[in-house]
Amino acid sequence: MRNNVPGNSATATKLQVKRSIKLTGVISGETIFDGSQNASIETQINDLEIIEGSIIIEANSSGDAILDYPNGLNENNCVPVATGIKYNSKGYNYVGIKNDSSDMLMNAFKRTLTLTSDNIVLRIENSMTEGSKTFYFKIVLRKIKAKEEEYVLGDVNGDGSITKEDADMIQKYLMGEIALTTKQYKAADMNKDGTVSSSDYVLLKNQIGL
Repeated sequence: MRNNVPGNSATATKLQVKRSIKLTGVISGETIFDGSQNASIETQINDLEIIEGSIIIEANSSGDAILDYPNGLNENNCVPVATGIKYNSKGYNYVGIKNDSSDMLMNAFKRTLTLTSDNIVLRIENSMTEGSKTFYFKIVLRKIKAKEEEYVLGDVNGDGSITKEDADMIQKYLMGEIALTTKQYKAADMNKDGTVSSSDYVLLKNQIGL
């Protein structure tokens, strides 16, 4: 089998056809790989916001940090991914489970994160027996993308067929006789320039042979 492999696989130094490697999702990035050398991908984080701050809390009590939503986020379009807390050099603790006093040395203080209609409320419990402490926090939020309605370009009335009735709807819209829903508007935008105009009307008429 070793001697029956076609081509120049034994001596090739790179791929005959370059390949694209793409990351999608929360982390995205892309690079081209041809096998001649190692490839790296420059990545970016999508739809994540990090809120940082601090709060002073007295011993044996709790304190609330009341925070504004980052631009574009609200209680309905984001979810908390993680909440980290620290008061010493041990680093941020993202678990928050306190079983005994030694856990406090690892910043395992109980915390509650609430998303309200007006703001974000982070409550931290300082279970230490004496002295006030400054707690530093990091909150990671992920934006939830709204699901777009599916549509077929040209099928303005959404009946599953592209006919004269769809062209008539565009004409009536341009004459101010009817309004279009968001889904209908996208289906009527034949040239995908973001605007429904006479050009879209002509394109649709030509497509259906009118």
